[in-house]
Amino acid sequence: MVHIVQEPQRKRVPGGSVVVRDVSSARKFGPLSVLLPPGDVASCDEVIETTLKILEQQLIAFTDDDYLLLIGDPIAIGMATSVAAYMNDGRVRFLRWDRQRSEYIPVAVQL
Repeated sequence: MVHIVQEPQRKRVPGGSVVVRDVSSARKFGPLSVLLPPGDVASCDEVIETTLKILEQQLIAFTDDDYLLLIGDPIAIGMATSVAAYMNDGRVRFLRWDRQRSEYIPVAVQL
């Protein structure tokens, strides 16, 4: 599974909105799952606690087969990385966008 930390932003255009960042090519690494909604997820202690609970629920089964796609609020990204590492004995795999190759590259980290 590819866990997208925060829902990609949308840009308002006449007739609706479009996603600013298309992450559909990450599907080749597994089904996509958005962990957090767009917007402020770390504005105060109560919001941070709620965000942490959501991440713990969403990442409870994080394994070596999963990836994090680091999109969103930097604090949410840090929290998601920490929770994923905790759930998987310090091991986290990320997907990094390679501009030259126009594709995601997996990166494994032991924390």
